[in-house]
Amino acid sequence: MVRFTDRVAYACAVGFGSGLIKPAPGTWGSLLGALLFWGLLSYSFMLSAILLLAGTLLGGYICRVGGLRLGEVDHGSIVWDEIIAVGWALWSVAAAGVSLDVWCVLLIFILFRVFDIFKPWPIFIVDAWHTPWGVMWDDILAAAYTVIGFFILMPLWV
Repeated sequence: MVRFTDRVAYACAVGFGSGLIKPAPGTWGSLLGALLFWGLLSYSFMLSAILLLAGTLLGGYICRVGGLRLGEVDHGSIVWDEIIAVGWALWSVAAAGVSLDVWCVLLIFILFRVFDIFKPWPIFIVDAWHTPWGVMWDDILAAAYTVIGFFILMPLWV
């Protein structure tokens, strides 16, 4: 019998179904994360930070449960890492005092997908860990690259 906590963790791992959408489940998970945290940040900056921290700390467990259920540690349908990481990118930009309008969110979303897909150094090294924490941390690094890229491109974009 599957425990309730494992069922909840699996639902989180697949982004409440967004990771099961084909093609490009990572893009759908990232979109869910961007919309969720964009809305949440407009409501409460502190609550967003608490949820992101909790989501990150629980991420290894959530991704492990998803990987066990799907039969692969870094299965494409596991999008919890994208949801949390794009949330961190949005939170970081907002923490720097940038008002998150639709164009800023779109730029963050696009940059995040580019870094998550192409995995520049050292993201590809962390991705090669093939562990639940590797699943989480390669996307956290992609979020960090996203924030750097955002502040480089923002004057040209907006």
